[in-house]
Amino acid sequence: MDAEKFLANLEQQLNEWSAVASDIKRQLSDLQQGQEELRIQIATISSSKQSNDLQSVSEAYQLLGYDSPEALRRAIRSGHFKSGVEVFKLHGDTGPWRLDVGAIRARLGKEQQLRRVC
Repeated sequence: MDAEKFLANLEQQLNEWSAVASDIKRQLSDLQQGQEELRIQIATISSSKQSNDLQSVSEAYQLLGYDSPEALRRAIRSGHFKSGVEVFKLHGDTGPWRLDVGAIRARLGKEQQLRRVC
């Protein structure tokens, strides 16, 4: 009798774990679909930017008031700019950064206007 209860309990646990596994698979599928949609959106945004709208780090650092290209790179790595809006990474993670100087200046100009002068 104890063996039957044990087997019944084991079967119940197996069914519960199967349901959990199915739920995880569904969530993973949803995440993968969302990831693919996000990639398409990023590709669309990136391709809609004209190459003359985007500046390399070596071109943009002076326009944005940085002392050197490396100082601008440090600011990019620190998260000072909005990825996919102001800063674009060409060719995946290994490519060079390109900056939308106009978008950066527009945001910085708005932030400057919102500051209170005491």
